[in-house]
Amino acid sequence: MNAEVALSLGSNLGDRREQLAAALRGLEGGLLTGLRVSSLYETAPVEVGEPQPRYLNLCALGECALRPERLLAGCQALERAAGRPAGGPRRPRVLDIDLLYYDDLRCARPGLCLPHPGLARRRFVLAPLAELKPHWRHPDSGRRVDEMLAALGESQPVTRLAPPAGCAEGWWRLDDQEPADGCTAERG
Repeated sequence: MNAEVALSLGSNLGDRREQLAAALRGLEGGLLTGLRVSSLYETAPVEVGEPQPRYLNLCALGECALRPERLLAGCQALERAAGRPAGGPRRPRVLDIDLLYYDDLRCARPGLCLPHPGLARRRFVLAPLAELKPHWRHPDSGRRVDEMLAALGESQPVTRLAPPAGCAEGWWRLDDQEPADGCTAERG
């Protein structure tokens, strides 16, 4: 049986949009089915210890037949393929993928904590997730995504970016070749 999963993706180094697009193609290429993707959001880094470039963030929902540990390992492989260097948390990232939830599974063990412990306090996660699943309830607090987002108020400003002209759906599937309909992805 497939589980519904939500992922948060972010990038603040290099070609941020292309890093996210490549990761989405990788997710769709074997880790998730029925992929749904939020708008892109530009955000200031939060919970960091040093000045960093701004992030592009988004959320993705899909169905997964893999166990959570295998999905997480697949996400980490995508991060490494993008060139993410080894290093601790809160560092600049070519690509960062966090597993936000896996159905209503709760677990807290080294390397895997579900739902993601930072989910309720990060506007850069909640704003894109609210586009896709505003009524999902946190299994511990019982609060919906839209309620958690409203509780943050205007802290942690996020800017929703317009999709490339004529490409609202599936922009990440575009590569460097010009598609037949003339739709091209903006490069960030």
